[in-house]
Amino acid sequence: MSSCKNCGTALQGHFCHECGQDTQSPIRNVFSLVSDYFGETGNFDGRFWRTMIPLVIRPGFISSEYVQDKRAGYVPPLRLYLFISIFALLLVNIFVDQLNLTKQVNGGDVTVQSDSAAVRAELENAGVTAPGEINFGDWLDAEEQEAVEKRLQLYTEEPRLAVKKFFSIAPQLMFIMLPLFALTLKLLYVRSGRYFMEHLVLALHTHAFLLLMISLILLLSLLETWWLAIWGNGFWLLLPEYATLVIWIWMPVYLFLAQRAFYQQSWVKTTIKYLIAGNIWMFLMMGLVLAAIIRSVLVD
Repeated sequence: MSSCKNCGTALQGHFCHECGQDTQSPIRNVFSLVSDYFGETGNFDGRFWRTMIPLVIRPGFISSEYVQDKRAGYVPPLRLYLFISIFALLLVNIFVDQLNLTKQVNGGDVTVQSDSAAVRAELENAGVTAPGEINFGDWLDAEEQEAVEKRLQLYTEEPRLAVKKFFSIAPQLMFIMLPLFALTLKLLYVRSGRYFMEHLVLALHTHAFLLLMISLILLLSLLETWWLAIWGNGFWLLLPEYATLVIWIWMPVYLFLAQRAFYQQSWVKTTIKYLIAGNIWMFLMMGLVLAAIIRSVLVD
């Protein structure tokens, strides 16, 4: 007699009578991941915190549990990702205009100005293309390319607009990146014998984690603004900054540890594949960001 992979109880049907988990594994079927979301949508109950806490502090743990069919106690990956994605999107739309992008020293605003002509000359001498001189070849006509160059130059001169644009499209770009990153992992770990669905589960959890951290950074930026108004400059103002720094450090460390825990390969192999996957991810993300900017310019 077979036993439940989640709790070990002897099975007597299609569902475990002890924990309620379905005996049919969803790993081989991509459509089951989608139906997993639409079934019981919004029913997070106690599973929410049992999922969120290890999602943040135990890299790769939930993904490993899920692919081993120990999934009854956790929020399904797609449902978790969509919930965090919607939360991040709402947070961006409500609060991104209030982000504190101005640093203060001794109570005064610090404005950084640069000589654009001098910077342009240095870039040309170094053989680097300036932001406003990107050549799109035959992809865009002259008028469209000029419009895109002006938008990129605007983002260079107005960091607030660039930050707002990035945070506003981050949830959508992350969703597009999910299958691309899963495919990257499939190719890197082709000899592992894992199904594409298993790589997709890890991609869902890691991208949900990234969106959650981006949301926390937004909240900490707001907190810094409010604390500045209440406490002024001082020790208390440094707490949000230190917390933000910890998050920025934890994100790449988390992704590395998640990859190591999930695939159970040596530190050397994990490091090499992590660097390859990370560079591919950054390249694809930069391409998607540029494509989103071009689309927004052409549509507007």
